[in-house]
Amino acid sequence: MEFNSALIEKIKRLSRLATDAEESATLKKQLPDILHFVEQLQSVDTHGVVPTHQVTGLSNVWREDEIRACPTDIQQKIIAQFPEREGNLLVTPAIFEDMSDEM
Repeated sequence: MEFNSALIEKIKRLSRLATDAEESATLKKQLPDILHFVEQLQSVDTHGVVPTHQVTGLSNVWREDEIRACPTDIQQKIIAQFPEREGNLLVTPAIFEDMSDEM
């Protein structure tokens, strides 16, 4: 696979990487080595090796969600300080982009 500038830019966009020209050039040089290393890892025989996902013995501690009422005066103070709102709803910028056409 040839790592031309267009492919590097696509990988950066999909990975949300912001790089300057020098970093992009370094990335273009390093990606083939990274992929070669991944190929080496894929060739390792792991038959009979038990998957390890956690080695410290720690486990997640979960609690039930609990709805707590917020006093009305505090609610109104929070809402009043929010820069953009619709009634009692706080408007925030979108954090997801539709990138399905780029794949």
